[in-house]
Amino acid sequence: MIQAGLGACGCPLGHYLWVMEFGWWTTDDEGIKWQICARFHGGNVVFSRKTGHNTGWDDYEPTDEHWDRLIKEAERRLPRRLMSTKEFNRLKECRPL
Repeated sequence: MIQAGLGACGCPLGHYLWVMEFGWWTTDDEGIKWQICARFHGGNVVFSRKTGHNTGWDDYEPTDEHWDRLIKEAERRLPRRLMSTKEFNRLKECRPL
């Protein structure tokens, strides 16, 4: 069940009306399991993460590994037409060099 103000993967939508979101789980070097959520709206990408069910979402600066995973997840949406090629190219342009 999706709660008000939360996206499909459970991350906060904030004030955006339409947000494309991507979510996955990862483990850091210290063995902590993180739920990652990347929100893409209007040429902006915001990465958030949390560690458990009762903790809040914190925005953070993503690593290259997280950007690679985001691009990989977006590529999977192209054949199913869940994301247009134009949106995909805009998302790739958001990645810092």
